[in-house]
Amino acid sequence: MRAYNIVPVSVAVLLITVVFAGVVTVGAVPTPVAATASSTRQSTHLSLSASTLTPTVNQKVTFTATLKSGSKALSSKSVKIYHYIGSKRISDTTKTTSASGKITLTGSFGSAGRRTYYATFAGDSSYKSSTSSAVIVTVKAKTTVKAKTTVKAQTTATQTNTPAPTIYYVPQAGSTWVNQGTAGASYNAYVSNPGSFQTQSNGYPYWGDDTTSDFIGIPAGTATNNQNVVSWEIGFHFAGPVPGERFQKIWDKAYGGFMLEIDTNYGANHCELTLYRATTGGSGARWYIPTTTPLRAGHNYYIQISWDTSAGPGHESYPTIWIGEDGKAPVLQTSWDESGGALSGTGSWYNDAVGGANLGNTASDVGHNTSVKLDPLNGGIFVYRQFNSIVNFSNGGNWNTDKLRWT
Repeated sequence: MRAYNIVPVSVAVLLITVVFAGVVTVGAVPTPVAATASSTRQSTHLSLSASTLTPTVNQKVTFTATLKSGSKALSSKSVKIYHYIGSKRISDTTKTTSASGKITLTGSFGSAGRRTYYATFAGDSSYKSSTSSAVIVTVKAKTTVKAKTTVKAQTTATQTNTPAPTIYYVPQAGSTWVNQGTAGASYNAYVSNPGSFQTQSNGYPYWGDDTTSDFIGIPAGTATNNQNVVSWEIGFHFAGPVPGERFQKIWDKAYGGFMLEIDTNYGANHCELTLYRATTGGSGARWYIPTTTPLRAGHNYYIQISWDTSAGPGHESYPTIWIGEDGKAPVLQTSWDESGGALSGTGSWYNDAVGGANLGNTASDVGHNTSVKLDPLNGGIFVYRQFNSIVNFSNGGNWNTDKLRWT
C-alpha cells in the first residue's frame, strides 16, 4: 500500500511593527500552512454479484462490480474482475467504472465445476483500495460425458470410417514434402531446412528439432483458406519451454489468423494446447484452451481436433479435441480455461486467405514459402493430416497406425 505522510499545520511567525503616536508595538501573527490532500483519502466499498450462481454449461453469466465511497458511486475508476483456478489467479477484465460506479463481465463456461470470482480496486490519490467478497459460481453439466467409455473404445478401434485427408504429410528428405492427400500436388509443402530431416531408430521419419528459421510452408488456396469446417491429426514432439518465448506454434495460418499453439506460461509440466482463430470484433479472437491433458516437456503428442465454425464467432460449437501422450490412447478434453476474455471475439472470422500456413513456426501473411520466424516449435513433426470435414475421432481415427511413428 502506498504510504501517505500527514503534514502538521505549521505556524509561521510574522513580525509586524506598528507605530502609534510614538509607541512601537511588536506582535506575532500565526499563518497556517494547509495540510496536503493525501491525508483525506476516502474509504471505498466494492461489491460483486452474478446474474446466476448455478449456470449450466454454455449459459451466459453476467458479473457486475459496483464501487462506492459511502453512498456515492465512483465513476472513471479502474476496476478488475478475476478468478482462481486452483491457486492460479486469472485476470478476466479491467474496465473503467460508469457513472453509476459499475463494470460488467459477460461470458459462459465450457465445462462444469466451481469458480471463485473477485473484484478489486487498487485505489488512487483520492480513494483507498478495496476488494469484494468472493462470489462462488457452480457450473452444472448439461449432459454427462462418458469419457472413460469413449477412451476405452478408442484404445481398440481401427481406422474404419475415417475419410481420406485433404492434406497429408510425413517428413521426407529434400526441400519438398509431397502431399499424399486428396488435394494433390498443388499442396506440396516447402521445407525451409532439409537438414532437419532424420530417420529414427524405429525406421520412421522425423523433422526437427526446430530452430527460429525452420518451418514447413503449406500453400494458400481453396483447401487451406478460411477453413470453417476442418479436422486435424498431428503428431509432434514437444521439447519444452524456451526462455523469452511464451507461445510455440504447431500450425499457423496467415501470421496468426488461425493457429494451433502451445502456451508454456505455467511451466514445463503444465503447458496448454491452444486453438485460436482471429475475429474482426470484440477482443479480436476466440481462444479454446483444453485443460484435461496438459502438455509436458520431453514428450510426444498426438492431437485430434474437429471444429465447425461456420455459424460465425460467438455462435460456433466447441471444438472436439483429443490429446494422446507417448503412444497412449488420446483422451477426450472435457475442461477448458475460459479466462481473460477467451471467448469475447465477435463480428466475423478474419480472412486468412492473405497468406499460407506453417508447420512449426509462424506463417507470413504473404506467400506460402515464407515465415515470420516467430514463436517456433521447440520440437518437431512426425505426421500431419488435415480434413476439410468433421471427423468423428471416437473410432480412433489413424491413431493406431500413427502411434508407431514415435514409439
